[in-house]
Amino acid sequence: MKNVVDRISKTLLIIDDDESNVSFLNNILKEKYSIKSTYNGNNALNILDKFEIDLVLLDIEMPLINGFEVAKKIKSQIEYKDIPIIFITANRNDEETLVKGFESGAKDFITKPFNPKELEVRIKTHITSYEQKKIIKEDIKKIELRDKIISDYLIFSETDLNGVITNVSQAFCELSEYSADELIGNTHRIVRHPDTSNTLFKELWETITAQKTWTGEIKNRTKSGHYYWVLANISPNYDEKGNHIGYISIRQEITAKKDHELQQEIQFKEAKMNALNELISNISHHWRQPLSVISTTASGLKIEYEYDMFDKDNYLNSLDAIVSSTQSLSETINEFSQYINLDENLDDYILEEQLKLAIDLIRPILSSHGINIIENIDYNNKTTIKLSKSLFIQSIVNIFNNSIDAILLKNNQEKYIDVSLNIVDDFAELNIKDNGGGLSKENIASIFEPYFTTKHKSKGKGLSLYMTHRTICETLNGTINAENTDNGVLISIKLPLN
Repeated sequence: MKNVVDRISKTLLIIDDDESNVSFLNNILKEKYSIKSTYNGNNALNILDKFEIDLVLLDIEMPLINGFEVAKKIKSQIEYKDIPIIFITANRNDEETLVKGFESGAKDFITKPFNPKELEVRIKTHITSYEQKKIIKEDIKKIELRDKIISDYLIFSETDLNGVITNVSQAFCELSEYSADELIGNTHRIVRHPDTSNTLFKELWETITAQKTWTGEIKNRTKSGHYYWVLANISPNYDEKGNHIGYISIRQEITAKKDHELQQEIQFKEAKMNALNELISNISHHWRQPLSVISTTASGLKIEYEYDMFDKDNYLNSLDAIVSSTQSLSETINEFSQYINLDENLDDYILEEQLKLAIDLIRPILSSHGINIIENIDYNNKTTIKLSKSLFIQSIVNIFNNSIDAILLKNNQEKYIDVSLNIVDDFAELNIKDNGGGLSKENIASIFEPYFTTKHKSKGKGLSLYMTHRTICETLNGTINAENTDNGVLISIKLPLN
């Protein structure tokens, strides 16, 4: 192992079979440099292996191995090939010696007898040059490492003005499954996915040809035919003189993000379909009584007619009953038509009024199952709030429907759902509590996750509370939480009024 600890100065290696020369050089240089020496050129590599040597002073004429051979051995080792070698010679004007010396790797010559000042200047010059070269090599290594890291992890490409690829990163190659040779010389059409519209590329090219930066999401296709998504940032590229020479694109893979968005969209559409199914179910409950009245009244009129029991007053009263029932049916249609389109646009509404509408929609179902509704709501209050009316009411209906299912499963003698509304500072706090028995800790923590349900699959897909959570948190910028009480579940909703 090289001894590089506590280096206080540069280290010179003197190789000379003449002890007097070694002693003389040592005396001249020892105050400025650390000196290592040997009388045998064959020992040079051993010393280089042990110590960090910055320059070699090498005699040419030695008995066992001459300086030229020693220099060649040193230069043949990759780790030592850049160490400067100054040959010591008695005849600097010998052209053959000079040629052989430089061919074997010498940087300079110093002639005996030595001029101390000249020697010091030559040594200092070559060591400085050697150190600068080492710094440059280290910088190059750092740049190469940086470029490799960038190429391995950054998805980028460069093109000429016509969009022909001139350079690509390794990350681009790995993502697209094409080699650099396959990509370079082609345009990005090679990775274009057929789902990507011409309109997007038209907008892209209009932007970058105007020497502006374009940013957007692009769906691409790999060599094997699979899709992937990237967020691309494409900018003009210029040479050192400021001439526009092409474009450079830096991309970030967002396939997982896009797949997640697609899954959420699918889930939301499924939730909307489930909501419509529940609305239709609610309509059937609302229609049951007026349809029964119409059917019974019409049957009664028919019997009276067949048995010649016609009574004008009774006839008119029966017609009034039928008209009233049809009006009730019409009103039900009008009410539910507001919620068929689950629009996310927000408008100002009176919160208490919207809660009453939601409760009135579910009230017939509660009544049919013998479930009491406890309303701790001051309907005289007029609290203005921004809502998506249809989504908000559907969210409340979803919560009620889940409570109804839990209560019916529990089959308590007393069944109830307690609803309370409080205005605290700039927030509306809505609590819906049932006595359906509650859920396990694991289930209560997962209650708002998509496709989570504790019911039989015939009862639904577990999307209604997921949709409710999205509506409250994302559309209405509120919060919703679920927790167990002594005998049921409490759903707490907090909505900002401003």
